Formats: sequence, C-alpha cells, structure tokens
Amino acid sequence: MVKKRIMLVEDESVTAMDLKSNLIQLGYEVPAIVPSGEEAVRIAAEVRPDLVLMDITLAGLMNGIQAADELRKTLAIPIVFLTAHADAATIGRAKTTEPFGYLTKPSSIDTLMSTIEVALYKGEADALRGKAEQALQKSEEKYRTVADFTHDWEFWIGPDESFIYSSPSCEKVTGHSAAAFEQDPSLLKRIVHPDDVTLYSDHRHGAKTGNADGDIEFRILHADGETRWIAHVCQPVHDAQGKFIGTRGSNRDITARKSAELEREQVILEWQEALAKVKTLSGMLPVCASCKKIRDDQGYWQQIEAYISDHSEAEFSHGICPECAEKIYGEYYKKKS
Repeated sequence: MVKKRIMLVEDESVTAMDLKSNLIQLGYEVPAIVPSGEEAVRIAAEVRPDLVLMDITLAGLMNGIQAADELRKTLAIPIVFLTAHADAATIGRAKTTEPFGYLTKPSSIDTLMSTIEVALYKGEADALRGKAEQALQKSEEKYRTVADFTHDWEFWIGPDESFIYSSPSCEKVTGHSAAAFEQDPSLLKRIVHPDDVTLYSDHRHGAKTGNADGDIEFRILHADGETRWIAHVCQPVHDAQGKFIGTRGSNRDITARKSAELEREQVILEWQEALAKVKTLSGMLPVCASCKKIRDDQGYWQQIEAYISDHSEAEFSHGICPECAEKIYGEYYKKKS
C-alpha cells in the first residue's frame, strides 16, 4: 500500500521533529520539513505531498495563512493548520483559506491521526468531485457547442409548450432570437402562416400527447415579412421514470427547395397544357393509291394537306420534287439541271 505523504511547515525544530516521529509511527511518509511560508510554496510544488501540516505563525515575509492560500490556489493541496493560539481572530483569518482541519500544539497522537485521516478523505472526495465537475462541464460544453452551432434550429419544448432550449440558429430561420422564443412561448404559433395554423396546431397537439406524426412541412412569416418554408420534425422526451418532459426536434429552412419544387411543378403543368393542345395523327390512315387523298372518320375523301391541317398544327409550303419536275417539264428540266 502506498503511504500518504505529509509535508511539515514548522519553524520550531523540536516540534517539527516530534511531529515527524508521530507521523512515521502512524504510517505516513514525511518528504520535507520547511520552516517558512516561502519555502513551503516552493517545496510543495516540487514534492507534491498529499497533505500539508502548516503552522499558522511562521517567521519571514509569508505567514502560514498566506502560504496556505497560495497552495490552495496553485496546487489544491489539503491544508491542516497547526496553532498554539486558537483564538477567534486567528481562526477567522485561517478560515479564508478553506483548510481541512485544525490541530492545537501539542496534540495527542490519536487526535493527530483522526484529523489527518478526515482531511485526507475530504481532500480525495473534493478531488474526485473537482474531476467529475470538470468532466460534466466539458460534456456540457461539447453538447452545447454542437447544439448552438448547428445549421438547423434545434429546440426542446416542454409539456407546457414553453421553450426549454432554442438554438441561436432560430434567428437565421425566423428573424427572432432564441431569447424571444424562450420568453414568449406563443411566438412560434403566431408566426405560422395563417393557411398552415391548423396543420401546425394539430401536430403540436399530437406531440404533447406523445402521438406526433413524424414530420411536417409548414410556412412561417419571417420577421422581414417574407414567407419561409419549414421542415419540422420532433419526438417525445421522457425522463428515467418514463415521465413525459416535452418534445425534442429541429426546424429546417427548406424555402429554396420548395421554390424549386414549385417552379418545376409549374413547368410540368405548362408542358401538360401545351401537350394537350397538340393534335397528333395515329392509327390506320386509308390513302388512295392513285390520287393520294385520305378518307376521314366520316368517310369523306380529303386532300392530304387538308386532312393533316385538321389533325395537327402543321403548316404547308408548296414546291416540286425532282422526279415530278423531270416528269412534267421533261427536256427543259434536264437542260436546266
């Protein structure tokens, strides 16, 4: 078992040696004995003891209280004060350094042991609590950073529809700050587009009862007056006992996507309307082998130009093909060509 290391800060050599003997007898190690506050600060930084027994009254520029305060700030080493003057004023000054105990000089070996053991236990408990707090703080900072710097508007809405958390990106999406939503829970519903209020209200009612239907898309009125499309998704949040404590989710600005979709739908609609106006020829067309007239649906024979004009958007210009030109104009056509 590793021995606990206790440093002595005592300017009376006889007292110091007596304390060292008792500490060794109790199973502790004494890595250093120093007579002044200045040396206590310097040596403690080098040997890193588990605990310091510090005489309050020391010779030199730095007394025991000052040295203890410095050690507490820089090394967080537990301090137990030694004093022959346990008056209220001295104890009051010593309290400001948050010591782990007091020992009057002289003290019995039993009192010495019990005071040191309690101080060491408190010191270890404080160290574990300091590490746990640091780990928690680091974890909170990490998740806060993730939430605060997300592109989407992250939120946590309580059972009463109040905003427990709203990420700063809400201002980019809506034009209103996170503080505004946290201070006024009804703000979000008020900026929902009038045509989408029923959709949003029904969804939030389902969310409050834990029966929200996946995600929805709705419009809001941005603070600048523009209409924005929002993709909203949320899910219920329960504590360790299963109690409903609100809904957690995100809102994403999908205005650009919606605009593109609407434009595409408009193009498709216009194309369909144009297509409906186009007349097409299809099926079996009876054509005269001699005059090339076409018989229509009523049994009448029409010139091919008239039939095509009636059944399509085609227009005609007239000319003569080389074969017909040669046949009709004969030698004249040959000489010209």
